[in-house]
Amino acid sequence: MTTNKRMTNMKNFLAAACMAVMAVSCCGSKDAASVSALDGEWKITEVEGEPASAIKSENEAYIGFNAKDKLVFGCTGCNRLTGALNADSKTGTIDFSALGSTRMMCRDMDMEQKVLGALSKVSKFSLRGKSKLNLTDKDGNTVIKLERRNGK
Repeated sequence: MTTNKRMTNMKNFLAAACMAVMAVSCCGSKDAASVSALDGEWKITEVEGEPASAIKSENEAYIGFNAKDKLVFGCTGCNRLTGALNADSKTGTIDFSALGSTRMMCRDMDMEQKVLGALSKVSKFSLRGKSKLNLTDKDGNTVIKLERRNGK
């Protein structure tokens, strides 16, 4: 093989390798961008078909996401939530099984019990625009509806 042919083959190989790296990095950043769309705090507006305003609670129930640090945080209406964010925008899956919470007793625990029960069923998420979020079970039934908190 001549030097020119080897150089041409090497250039073709390098060009293909660069294109492959770019394709992988683009897909990865798209995934990160989609999960990062969850960033911020989301007020719980409905739990298993029941409006949050009709459920007794001490505090506003919300869930917050920090995609960069892969964290979930929030309030169940009584206790604080914290844990690891395990979400994949390609499949739309999200897992709340690694959450922990404080264990205070509150006068009204209705929202707390409903939120914790619903979170245990969640397996997928879907954004509706920039201000609405649905958390669904494995069958696609909406378990929790949320809206951006404080418009952020």
